[in-house]
Amino acid sequence: MKFRALFFAVVIISLSFIINCSFVGSKKPIGEKVNLEPLEWDGLWVERKHTENFYFIKVMENSVIKLLVVSTENNKLESKSIKIFLTQYKNYYLANIQKKYFEDDSDDNNSKVFLWFLIKKGKNSINIFQPNDDFFKHAIKKGILKGEIKRDLVLLKSNPSKILDIISKGKIFESFNKEEILKLKRILDFNSN
Repeated sequence: MKFRALFFAVVIISLSFIINCSFVGSKKPIGEKVNLEPLEWDGLWVERKHTENFYFIKVMENSVIKLLVVSTENNKLESKSIKIFLTQYKNYYLANIQKKYFEDDSDDNNSKVFLWFLIKKGKNSINIFQPNDDFFKHAIKKGILKGEIKRDLVLLKSNPSKILDIISKGKIFESFNKEEILKLKRILDFNSN
């Protein structure tokens, strides 16, 4: 499977197997609520290195964006829509994606977790970084954070403000991987005249 051929959400879930790491999630979104400016986000985005996937972003309400990913690889047209809760952390954004994670659980909110990612936002660029699962596994093992370590998920059960406190105590790229999992550039601004 090629990395660029997968949809945004599938890329995120599949990456744990490809790069041999776990995802980091929590029962509640982390970060401070933020009012998003459609001028900064709305538009058509593409991956900087590949053009098979197109990302349509639209601000829906205060902290929520809708992401429609369209793939044209292998002469097929496929799409996937994802609701993302964006929050703020220092000069970054955090993408909180709610996902039913435990297949054996019922369809209630107990089986859902928020997988989260760091976003570095430029005027016409978005760089997305995955949390460093080893950093959070260590914090759980040392009793600094409450949580569970599963095969492909580090589930943090501490209060979101406690999680941010732990992230704040170190350098940002101790708790997040230095290498981006996705780099996007805007090619069409929906708000321009």
